[in-house]
Amino acid sequence: MIKDFEDDETDVQLSCVPDAMVLFSPIVDTSKKGYGFEHFESAKEAAKASPIRHMAKKLPPCILFHGTADRMIPFHGVEKFTRKMKWRRNVCELVDFEGHDHSFYNMNVDVVAYEGTISAADRFLVEQGFLESNAEEDDGKPRLVSWREQA
Repeated sequence: MIKDFEDDETDVQLSCVPDAMVLFSPIVDTSKKGYGFEHFESAKEAAKASPIRHMAKKLPPCILFHGTADRMIPFHGVEKFTRKMKWRRNVCELVDFEGHDHSFYNMNVDVVAYEGTISAADRFLVEQGFLESNAEEDDGKPRLVSWREQA
């Protein structure tokens, strides 16, 4: 999403642009309202590194997983990011985990949320054409636990 961040050792023959993005509790805003502002030398540098400030059309499709109770990276930032991506007609899906904090998707934190993120990421990548569907093996039954049904 952000151009001109290559260093001198970057192999410019290889594209650093992803084909798709699967993002877990992502930092999408490095402004004072987001996360990480204090790690930059200036507000200008923070803005330069902030994905939410670099929206354009034809960005790679993305799916974001984020807990609504994330105390590190505010949920409202990923909601805004998702709206801006969709407004520019990019494929962007936000999967919210109600009441979950920052690292909810780790198996040792919450196995149901872990399986939910893996299942949703798999579905998304099949829909986008990056993975093949297992249609011949599909008997209509979920392969993983549905975290939405557990609540």
